[in-house]
Amino acid sequence: MKKITFLLLTSILSTSIFSQSVKVVGEMKKVMMGIDWSDHISWDTLNTHNLFALAPISGLKGEVTIINGTVYQSTVKATGDIELSKNQTGIQSPFAVYAHIEKWDTIEVKQAISSNQELYQLLEKESKIDLESAFPIRLIGEFESVDFHIINANEKSKENHSHAAHKEIQEHFSVKNSNGEILGFYSKNHQGIFTHKGSYFHLHFVDSEEFNMGHVEGFSTKKNVQLLLPKYKTK
Repeated sequence: MKKITFLLLTSILSTSIFSQSVKVVGEMKKVMMGIDWSDHISWDTLNTHNLFALAPISGLKGEVTIINGTVYQSTVKATGDIELSKNQTGIQSPFAVYAHIEKWDTIEVKQAISSNQELYQLLEKESKIDLESAFPIRLIGEFESVDFHIINANEKSKENHSHAAHKEIQEHFSVKNSNGEILGFYSKNHQGIFTHKGSYFHLHFVDSEEFNMGHVEGFSTKKNVQLLLPKYKTK
């Protein structure tokens, strides 16, 4: 009985520790439905040391990805090309998910991963973290392909905004045979908050050349990539 109680307590503590390390502001569904576009976070106010985050830019005029304190901001030019900048000040977001993670466990993944379902199965196999928790993940290496979008609203986009209208202001891009990183946040319990309905993941991609960054719609890795998970602590 003591052993069962200890294991149960350890599971509860691990769930609590990792879920509490993930912070959420605003709600994705309220933004997508046009209910609340107001900014709920200013990135200048946060300590960026060991910071990892995903968000849209204020007014839905681009994407924000923060990897280990480096703030990437992607927007779409009038030409349709991507403009990627780093560490700009004054960036705000209507919703966001973020965490400060100091140490990561690195898992060498030998097989290719080509869907969120396969990524989830990999977590089931490799993660020491309880999958009822919310936590960030990183996939680093060579990607066969990544399909992603950058949100690109204009001044009229907020009028009569809906889920369908939200899709219309997405600019779509695709890269092949690219080296880079997918930063994601996983949760079973935040659909409509920071993951889409029916999904356990919110993923952004940044290539190693820092030309491309956006919200991942689909991806396929090559073999021998790295999966990074927050270092598991039992104390």
